[in-house]
Amino acid sequence: MKQRVLGRTGFSVSEVSLGAWQMGGVKYGMVSGQAADRILSEYLDRGGNFIDTAHAYDESEVRIGHFLRNHAVRDRVIVASKTHHLEEPEIRRDLEHSLSAMGRDCIDLYYLHAPPAEPDQMVRTLDVFERLKAEGKIGAIGASIKGPNVISETAELSRKYIDKGKVDVLMLIYSILRQDNERSIALAGAANVGVVFKDTVFARSYRGERTRRA
Repeated sequence: MKQRVLGRTGFSVSEVSLGAWQMGGVKYGMVSGQAADRILSEYLDRGGNFIDTAHAYDESEVRIGHFLRNHAVRDRVIVASKTHHLEEPEIRRDLEHSLSAMGRDCIDLYYLHAPPAEPDQMVRTLDVFERLKAEGKIGAIGASIKGPNVISETAELSRKYIDKGKVDVLMLIYSILRQDNERSIALAGAANVGVVFKDTVFARSYRGERTRRA
């Protein structure tokens, strides 16, 4: 599987990443720990190295951590996780849970899940993420722009996060059927901000290079 550099993160990630939300095995449908191990093993055997999860995905992080502890692949796997909290105590709590669950000292890419649009809150929350990055607890800052439909407010929110200059990666909705984020993708490319396409199993890591997410 080919790899691409994900924007200014410097991470070399596989063209297809593994979205691990279903591995949580609770609200997303029952998936056994053995099945999770098989999925992770198959993905890595095929050359994948970019795993996407979140604190909110039930047991997903625990199962990823179990796999990484028991296989000699830790050093070649890039892990992304997320928090939906906006204030420092809750963000740190989620992050510490993710670090412990996956047996890591640092989450390579940490997203703000459904980031806020209110300007003061945006600044406060991104400041927390910057402190965590400076402490070495996260490697890169991400913003997962939520919503099943791309509207003008969605595109404007993406632009604001790009303009802040603090976000290294955006996760955006984009597919052959939903291309309204094209302008946001172009703005991210100009700023060397990586982009992950979250609902199409497709991702793009700039400069103009592409990766895919599963």
